[in-house]
Parts: sequence; C-alpha cells; structure tokens
Amino acid sequence: MIVQEEFTIRPQGPGFHLITPEVLKAVPKLPEKGIMNVFCKNTSTGLAILDSEKTEVLKVVYGAIGKMLPTMVGSFYIPSIIESVITGVTLTIPITEGRLDMSEYQDIFIAEYHKTRYLKTIVVTVYSEDSTNNTEKAQENCKTNIVSLWKRLKDYLLRPRDILPTGQVQLV
Repeated sequence: MIVQEEFTIRPQGPGFHLITPEVLKAVPKLPEKGIMNVFCKNTSTGLAILDSEKTEVLKVVYGAIGKMLPTMVGSFYIPSIIESVITGVTLTIPITEGRLDMSEYQDIFIAEYHKTRYLKTIVVTVYSEDSTNNTEKAQENCKTNIVSLWKRLKDYLLRPRDILPTGQVQLV
C-alpha cells in the first residue's frame, strides 16, 4: 500500500527547523512495518535528521555547511542551492511497530539556507504491505473462485443429455 500526502511550511528564515510534528500529522496512521520517504520540493532547502535535544548541534552543523562554500559575489541564491545539495532534499526512514524507527533524540528538520518569502512544499510517502488487507483480499478471491468453479461444475452436470440406443450418454 502506498499513501502520499503533501503539505507546506511557512518560511522561518535561515537555520534548521523542526518538522517532525508536521510530517506525522500529514500521515497520522503509520503501518506496522514500512518505509517513509520525506521529500522537499524546494531547491534552496534541505532535509536532515538531527539531534533535537541539543540546539547547539543545529547551530554547529548549519555553520559548518556554510563554511564549506567559498564566498560568492553577486548571488545569495546559488550558495543556498549548493548547501541544499550537501544536505539533500529527501530522507528515508524505516517504520517499525507503527512508529518512525529513529532514536528518541532524533527528529526531522528542514534546513533553510537563505531568507525567502516562499512556502516550502514537503511530500510524505509511506510504503507498506498491508498484510491484513492482503489476507482479506486473498480470502475474498478464494471464495469467488470456489463459487465460480461450483457454478461451472453444476452447469456441466445439469446440462441436457441424450441417451444413445447403445446406452452411451451423449452431451448436447
């Protein structure tokens, strides 16, 4: 089974911003087992799983990414695209026992690399095999097949016959 939802986030300015609650709100019922993919449609924004308990970690990581780039004159937008390439715009998270399988300290963050007025669009896709649903479908298919087979057998056995003078039965 595949479930896909999309939502937007208002710009909050440069830095890492927690979005785990919004992601979980987009897909409120997680399967027992599966995989969640989180994708950001914006080119100057990234996604990351980081330690949510220590805000200094967020500042250090954000600053380190910015220091990797040379100073670019003339465009504030190009460095933010490069920073987005460094962090990436997609995350894949396992789902185990109906919850995101991350440590208690990990959360999903959106990284905004420059000040903008544009909404950020996030697509959340959950992939799973709904075993209960598959079992029910298999049982229904089995019933349908048995009923169909029984009907064909009944029609075959009850169709008109002619008895030949030799005593043999000829089906019409």
